[in-house]
Amino acid sequence: MRRERAQAIKYYHKAKNLYHNLCESNPGLTRARFELSHVLVELGKIYYDNKDEHDARLCFKTAIESLSFESHNFNMDPLVARKRGQAQMLLADFFKHQGSFLEANEYFSAAIASFDNALGDGNENVKIYFDRGVAFVNQAGIQMRMAQNEAAISSYENAVQSFDATLQLAPEMLNAHYQKACSLKCAGELLKTGNRAEAAKYQLKSALDQLSHALAIDPADHAILELWRQVQDALAQFDEIPQT
Repeated sequence: MRRERAQAIKYYHKAKNLYHNLCESNPGLTRARFELSHVLVELGKIYYDNKDEHDARLCFKTAIESLSFESHNFNMDPLVARKRGQAQMLLADFFKHQGSFLEANEYFSAAIASFDNALGDGNENVKIYFDRGVAFVNQAGIQMRMAQNEAAISSYENAVQSFDATLQLAPEMLNAHYQKACSLKCAGELLKTGNRAEAAKYQLKSALDQLSHALAIDPADHAILELWRQVQDALAQFDEIPQT
């Protein structure tokens, strides 16, 4: 495994140098810039898995800078915007695991903006909406860590909208059903802690409704069944709360 990783690093370094030289000699060569950014992202992933945090962060940041190149509206191309959003997500996740929540929140916001720029008329919208939803879910988790519960509720609501858009285009995408239900559950739990019982129950019941659609697609999916049980348990707790 180590040998394969070392070979991959060597390969990506050669590719990085090649594309870097092409970009230096011809800044308008947008395809080379895009490929350079792709190589940097893949190299960053390897460094991250290898616990080489300094080089991983450098690769992700350099990729984002390259994908933000404004000449000829390169940065606004949907493929470029989506790749930039993915790189920003990776860097946000890096900061999250470092405990740098402000930086993580900033890069999740940047990723969402990039995914918004990437949306168009193409078939890639399913993946873009899904990635956008995942970015909102991750941002909500960061906001909860920073005790920003109202912001987190808003992020979960935005995630639900993104997964709704995903499912309009791909109704049988099981992971989108699951992620939407998770977002509804998390929003409901936050509303409950804020003493908004009726709003919380509505979110939890909506999560069960979403899970019923998922189970119609795959009745034996373990993750869906487990989430169904968790949501039912959360709803049952309302019956245990004394009425005032």
